[in-house]
Amino acid sequence: MAAYWVAASMTIGVASEQAEDASDRTTLAIWETGQAGLDWLEDRVRTGHAQVLESGDFPSVYLARATEVLPCLKPECLSPQGELDLRQGNIAQCPPDEIVRIEVWAQA
Repeated sequence: MAAYWVAASMTIGVASEQAEDASDRTTLAIWETGQAGLDWLEDRVRTGHAQVLESGDFPSVYLARATEVLPCLKPECLSPQGELDLRQGNIAQCPPDEIVRIEVWAQA
């Protein structure tokens, strides 16, 4: 069973103008994972390439440049345990200097 539900989204959003829901224009990926699936994010926090905006609350929120996030939006890096929804169109249109918001929700 997955321990976390994670969502990565552009903070500005430039993709998929035809999407009915505005969140569909900014969402890069949604997935469920265990603790190992957060290693890539924790590594970026330790090296100063991601910032913890909120921690311990629901959700925990991180910010990082797209150049730090986009290379990890693949199964090998995310270690999904359950759903993995990669929005390839949005990923392809995400500018490298975009600030990406990563929300991590602990599951009961």
